Amino acid sequence: MGRLPLGPPSLTAAAPVDRHTGSLCRTSLPGVGHPLRGSGVIPDLDSLRTLVEVVGRGSYTAAAAHLGLDKSVVSRRVSALERMLRTQLVMRSTRGLSATHAGQLLVDQGRELLGRLESVCEEIVDQGQEPAGLVRLTAPTSLDRALVAPVVSWLMTAHPRLRFEILLAEERLDLLDHGIDLAIRGGALPDSRLVVHRLADVVGVVACSPGYLAAHGEPAGPGDLIRHACLQHAQVPNGGWNFAGLPQGFERGRAPVQANSFGSLLDLACAGAGLAVLPPFMAAPAAAQGRLRIVLEGHPLVGYPVWAVHAGSRHLSRKLSVTLRAFESYARLPVETWGRPLAATPRRRTR
Repeated sequence: MGRLPLGPPSLTAAAPVDRHTGSLCRTSLPGVGHPLRGSGVIPDLDSLRTLVEVVGRGSYTAAAAHLGLDKSVVSRRVSALERMLRTQLVMRSTRGLSATHAGQLLVDQGRELLGRLESVCEEIVDQGQEPAGLVRLTAPTSLDRALVAPVVSWLMTAHPRLRFEILLAEERLDLLDHGIDLAIRGGALPDSRLVVHRLADVVGVVACSPGYLAAHGEPAGPGDLIRHACLQHAQVPNGGWNFAGLPQGFERGRAPVQANSFGSLLDLACAGAGLAVLPPFMAAPAAAQGRLRIVLEGHPLVGYPVWAVHAGSRHLSRKLSVTLRAFESYARLPVETWGRPLAATPRRRTR
């Protein structure tokens, strides 16, 4: 009998066999693996990860440094993958390296596949074990002290083998591009393939300094805002001035300042720059210190949701599952108390 062919003749001879010299594929025999239609081969995980890193980092050099490989190995892996699929996956231009349509399709699917596989493997390894490893978080600065810091502080005490990297940013970072495990976000979310968990609904309060009230008087209702300086949040619909039962476009006073941070609005309001819509966990301490006065308490604002977001997967690693549960539990505390440290294990509040 002749030898059983291990792939199409045009690919078998060229297929590398050493993963350290650019191996990209393994052969699929009947009943083994899931071959690509008509090819008889599938990319190995090392090659798929290499392509994902090359496209994500925009260069062979950066990908090689991240993977701990020679640049030549990275280049050979991508070239062999292109030969296997009989199509160009990356292209160079004056602006650098980018993926072709086919390359981007493979990168998007490959990134999700690698993430899901990693989560499954971590879950298997972590079964019955103490959660351990690095958790990368991102959140807006306004939720740092109120939500992220107390939860992470508790987790570090309860699970000392966990480590955390926290990226604070007002813009919403791409989870996959930045290798983020969990994002804490506020406000409306665009449709995406990410998994979202609603943590809480935060209803803001209108506040200003005692000095501002002395100079301009206290508004009796939303209709009086036409005579006041209304500070606005640049990334919240209508600047944050959304009263229940009123249209978003209702007339109000001038907006001398727009800021993309509630922390900036808090400082401006305390300094007498105008009225500001603030989260209660930021306004309450300043009011207790006499730096702010809460006004329009009989006119509730529309709440905005706070979410925990992670990449789509049926399986969560032990470290991510524990972290997510801690955020869910803490977020069920009264919003005005957010920021206080936890002395014991977070417990779910009965609805």
